[in-house]
Amino acid sequence: MQDRDSIGLFDKLILAKNVDHWISTSKILKEYIQAQYGYVSINHIYNGVEIPNVKKTDVKIEGVTKIGFVGRLNKQKGLDLLIPILKSIEPLLINKYKFTVIGEGEEKIHLLELVNKLKLNDCVEFIGPKSDINSELIKFDFLLLPSRKEGLPLVMLEAMACGLPVVANNVGAIYEVIQNKVNGFIINSESDWLDLLPKLINGNIDLNKISVKATNLISSEFSVKRMCDEYCNSYQRHKATNSK
Repeated sequence: MQDRDSIGLFDKLILAKNVDHWISTSKILKEYIQAQYGYVSINHIYNGVEIPNVKKTDVKIEGVTKIGFVGRLNKQKGLDLLIPILKSIEPLLINKYKFTVIGEGEEKIHLLELVNKLKLNDCVEFIGPKSDINSELIKFDFLLLPSRKEGLPLVMLEAMACGLPVVANNVGAIYEVIQNKVNGFIINSESDWLDLLPKLINGNIDLNKISVKATNLISSEFSVKRMCDEYCNSYQRHKATNSK
């Protein structure tokens, strides 16, 4: 189970009577399930991603800083909050930047109007969905996740697997993956965005160590193989317990 908001009252009643063992995709969701149902048989297994052969080998910001976003264009993803911040930091920028938005959704027209209103057309582009995300991710210098809420976003894991530093709002299970200023950046307030983004765009922060640590973490703890092994092990343990 990944998204706690998807559990309705009726579902809770059905699940409480029919589930022998729970598997959550994060620690925070595990805690939520325990709070809803009391003592239950449960463990958490993080989702895994394929480890790509091609990774960023050097994060070096020169000339135009390349910033990315990948996701559905809806309120949850928070682009309507981020775009005005990009306008606010203009006086602090030395380098130019290009913010590339990959995805589609019901907020696209509103976001395009917002970009036009704030005169950010030269800096922000919308290129629609892409089938090969990894080939797009490695073009960026860092990825932004300004979401209002999340579970454990796969695009974060995919980006980190490519060696791409991620800057994300502190929502959902993001803090279970990102250690602030170690393998990525966690944002707790608008002032954090206003402080960090100019430093990143101007190349004042060395992203290479963060890139390496992000890749190492995903390779060791968030691979598809690790996920499959843990599901098999969990099934075998539960089967052995029930057979006694």
